Amino acid sequence: MGTLALLARAHKAGQNIGALSDAMYERKPEKSVRRIQRVLNLAKKYGVAACEDACAAALELRVPSIASGGATWSAIRRRR
Repeated sequence: MGTLALLARAHKAGQNIGALSDAMYERKPEKSVRRIQRVLNLAKKYGVAACEDACAAALELRVPSIASGGATWSAIRRRR
């Protein structure tokens, strides 16, 4: 899957998921594909709503990724 298709999939999954994916791509394009895939896998594993919350928190805190921003994702998981 190409990068643009992956970004489109992220935007389809949710507004915050798409926005964080764009931010990751702009910051480090060469590493963004794997990171975006990780975010989409987290959405699949924990649900889109929880992943949207985590992405919103990451964007607010300016953390580059919920996959690497363990504190952000841990906070969302505890709320469930």
